[in-house]
Amino acid sequence: MRTGRGSYKNKSNKASGFNAKRPRGGRPHAVIKYSPRETAFMVLMNVRRKGAYSNIELGKALKGQEYGAFSRGIVYGTLSRIRYLDYILDGFIDAEKTDPVVMVILEMGLYQIVFMNSVPDHSAVDEAVELAKKHAKKATGLVNAVLRNYLRKRDSGKLVMPENDEELAKDTIRYISVVYSCSEPVAELLVGQYGKERAESILAASNETPELCLTVNTNRITAHELVERLRVHGFSAEEESSKGSPEDGFVITASGGGILDSAEFADGLFFVQDRASVRAVKALADAWSGKIAGPPGLLIDVCAAPGGKSFAAAIIIKPDEIISRDVHPHKIKLINDRAGVLGLEMIKAETGDASLMPAAVSPGSGIKVRRKPAGSAGWPKDERMADMIICDVPCSGLGVMRRKPEIKYKNTEFLDTALTKMQYTILKASFERLKTGGMMMYSTCTLNRAENEDIVRRFTGECSLANILDEKTLFPDTDGTDGFYYCIIEKQN
Repeated sequence: MRTGRGSYKNKSNKASGFNAKRPRGGRPHAVIKYSPRETAFMVLMNVRRKGAYSNIELGKALKGQEYGAFSRGIVYGTLSRIRYLDYILDGFIDAEKTDPVVMVILEMGLYQIVFMNSVPDHSAVDEAVELAKKHAKKATGLVNAVLRNYLRKRDSGKLVMPENDEELAKDTIRYISVVYSCSEPVAELLVGQYGKERAESILAASNETPELCLTVNTNRITAHELVERLRVHGFSAEEESSKGSPEDGFVITASGGGILDSAEFADGLFFVQDRASVRAVKALADAWSGKIAGPPGLLIDVCAAPGGKSFAAAIIIKPDEIISRDVHPHKIKLINDRAGVLGLEMIKAETGDASLMPAAVSPGSGIKVRRKPAGSAGWPKDERMADMIICDVPCSGLGVMRRKPEIKYKNTEFLDTALTKMQYTILKASFERLKTGGMMMYSTCTLNRAENEDIVRRFTGECSLANILDEKTLFPDTDGTDGFYYCIIEKQN
């Protein structure tokens, strides 16, 4: 009987990972070359075992490895379809009682059979058996039997796939969670907020491979020139001018392994960022230029890491000064270093907790903010008011499921009131730091209205000085972007 496993849980296992400790007093280990499938297997095991993000694990795993695109495709594809794959596997084994190492091997093998047309069925089975021999020797026969039984049942026409399962279809939420592979709470939230058909469309788009978007450093090169340079070096690249999108001229799409090892990246000609973020920064720029002549003086990015919106603001808005703050000290150097490579000298990154904004001279704001004295732990000693603020708050991340598929299996985190309380606190604190006549952008990379429209409506209802100038939600199925929300707010007299 199928149990319909609901999440990609972390379970203990003995599989080796990429983070083996360096022997005390010894030299670093040499980089070990793994096969593409074994690389994918080890990344998936680290995600399952440690709850690590797949993109970070892949970044570590693919250093010095060949055929990175194939490994990446298996990792993201398998993660994106875990619930779907496990539902099928439950017809052949008791998935809940099967060792996690064996489950990962079976999920990888089945994903290649069902979704990767470039991989012959026999190759997928044979390679899964080889992985089992190395990492789960006692289960070698089981892995071979399960995958071959699947093929026999499929070829005989006796296999009912999840999307055609009439019994499963009687339960709408469970059907959506299995067919589009997400937790039932995620399915319930999207259906409740957007309706069944739209929820299915959003989740289907979240299972697609996203394009790689590069934000062009137009201080040094045009989009057309960058495309030509990348093509000369063997990369595929396209301009966005034919689409008529607001971010045209600042964003190109590209593909090809090793693009972050290119001379163009090293020379600071671009940085990686989804077009949704650039479109939001462009909306902030347009709102400013529509009311105020000349660029803003001081822009504060209150939750800046990894720095993309600060970089985009420097290129598109061109303020005199940008202070990029983040609560994580280890990320500050990364922002400053990349800003240096990009030649964005107006950016200064420093540590600061946006929920602990110190007092600012803002009479009549009518709002109260939890805060510490200027210069105290958590916030730098800087009492200046900002002309412009970017307030991209921590969120549940439901808009970036196609880039971080493990997010799809969240259960309750995105409904946690502590998260929305923090978002609201950061919004209030940031607005108090804004000059009269200044503008701020509140944004998230989630599609949960409780973190987006509901936060903004509550804030504008409490603060008479806040005036919404622009507001938009971007969707992966209709806009071709990550799921993203932004609202441009003006501080009135």
